[in-house]
Amino acid sequence: MKKIILMMVFILAILPFSSAISSDIKENYSPGETLIAAISGNVLEYIAQSNVEFLRGHVKVPLDYDFKKLGDKYYLWAALPVNENNYTLRIKDISTTVNGQNQKINFEKNFSVKGNLTEYSIKPGFVFTRGDFEISIQSNLDEVKTIDTDFPTKREIVLNPGINKVEYSISSTMNTTLINITLGKYIIPLYVIKQGSNNGAFDLFYPEIRFKPQMIQSISLDSNDTHYPFIVYNTGDHTIINVSLEFEKNLFLIEPSSNFDIKPNELLYFNLSLKNKNAGDEVRGIIYLKYQNFTFELPVDIKLTDDSSQVSTPYLTDERGFYNCNEISGGKICNISSEVCKGNVTLAMDSPCCVGTCVSNKNSKAWIGYLIAGIILIVLSALILKYKRIKPEKNPLKKQIKDIEQRMEEKEFSK
Repeated sequence: MKKIILMMVFILAILPFSSAISSDIKENYSPGETLIAAISGNVLEYIAQSNVEFLRGHVKVPLDYDFKKLGDKYYLWAALPVNENNYTLRIKDISTTVNGQNQKINFEKNFSVKGNLTEYSIKPGFVFTRGDFEISIQSNLDEVKTIDTDFPTKREIVLNPGINKVEYSISSTMNTTLINITLGKYIIPLYVIKQGSNNGAFDLFYPEIRFKPQMIQSISLDSNDTHYPFIVYNTGDHTIINVSLEFEKNLFLIEPSSNFDIKPNELLYFNLSLKNKNAGDEVRGIIYLKYQNFTFELPVDIKLTDDSSQVSTPYLTDERGFYNCNEISGGKICNISSEVCKGNVTLAMDSPCCVGTCVSNKNSKAWIGYLIAGIILIVLSALILKYKRIKPEKNPLKKQIKDIEQRMEEKEFSK
């Protein structure tokens, strides 16, 4: 009886943990197969890739894998071993809610690798890109096999024994978006970043919050301790409290990184730097800004090089948000009480900046002041003109002498 009671207590104790975080990992995989899964649930803090472990029993297994947040879910892919065995996925220190209370838990999911060697595997199992990309397919068959893919259009892929490369174009994708693409038996999450799109990670996500720049993109020397600045800007008319930034702490360092409040029209400045710098690396990730139930994204794409001729950080020169208004070509600060911008309004470091012409706002009462000023100007002009017509002599004695001489001439003429 005691054993039954203890078992029931144990089950009740673990139920909240199993329901807080969920995964679509399968129970069984073929040897050498690519594991692709989504991790979802009420995650309160960013989960770094270093929190993910694969275990065989109690022993860590080094697998080729990646783990990243794409949209509102975390995605995992891993190249599974070719040896049959039972394995456990463990994600450590997940900040979530259990019975309404904030807690940190470890999520674990068991799965087995057994059966025949998989016909083919892929790498990577998800894609985070701003340009065209390719998927590598390892065919373990001794003959040719044909599979289908549906992105950007449906087509057939012929697999030869060994490694095959499948190229994909994102030219037909107009906006930043998350797409699930089919490649044979695999469903691959594809997160496409499109700069200049009308939605997604680069524009005004919510009426009160902006990220500047639209994207942190750079080619930097691996030897430099380079900082990459960015701005969070409140365009609303009230203070936003308890705003947080989440990011992969094994990749990036952001200062300051604590939660913050932001006042109306306030600009807050942050510096991002890289934890590890090795030439040839391309560091990609996303900075997440969380406010109430909203999550906004700032993509990061930094390539490291040892060739100084390749160094370029275009967002620092192209983004107007890192200049004062008077430093922007054609930039003017309009009087918000009486003028509107006829042109484009962009964000400068000192204020919203009009790239165009400031024109009078007909809906304001400023015209009354201009009318009064105009009337006063007309009156003053009339007085000045009258004064010029009757302007007195600068030397009064000279005028008196001139009058006396004129009267004497008149008397002499009368004689």
